[in-house]
Amino acid sequence: MKTLILLAALAQVQPGNWELSVTTWMAGADKPVGPLQRTQCFTEADARDPNRVLGGGGSCEFSNQRESGGVLTFDVKCAGPLPMEGTGSIRQSADAFEGDLDLSAGQGFGMRSKIAGKRLGPC
Repeated sequence: MKTLILLAALAQVQPGNWELSVTTWMAGADKPVGPLQRTQCFTEADARDPNRVLGGGGSCEFSNQRESGGVLTFDVKCAGPLPMEGTGSIRQSADAFEGDLDLSAGQGFGMRSKIAGKRLGPC
C-alpha cells in the first residue's frame, strides 16, 4: 500500500534503455559529487518499481505520497548499513523523469540528490 501512488505515477515510465544522471551534494561539502551517468535497461517490472527507477536498491519505503500539478512528493525511509530518511519529489513522462531526494542519517550527516533520466530507446 505504501508505494501504490508512486507506482501509479511511475506507470508512465516506459521500459527500455535509459540514461540516468545523479548529482549529490553532501552536507558540509564544497562541491557536489557528479553528475554520475550510466545507462540501464529497465524491464517492465523495473519500470513499475520506484526502488529500481530511483536507485533505492530495494531498501527504501515510500509513504505520505501526494500529487499536485504533475509533481509527486513523498517521504522515504531507507534501511541498510547507513539508514536514512527524508523527502523527495518526481516529475515524469513516458520518456523522461527528474526528481530530488533530500535524505539525512542524523548527527549532521545528510545529502541532497538530483536524479534525471531519459529513455534512449529499446534495450
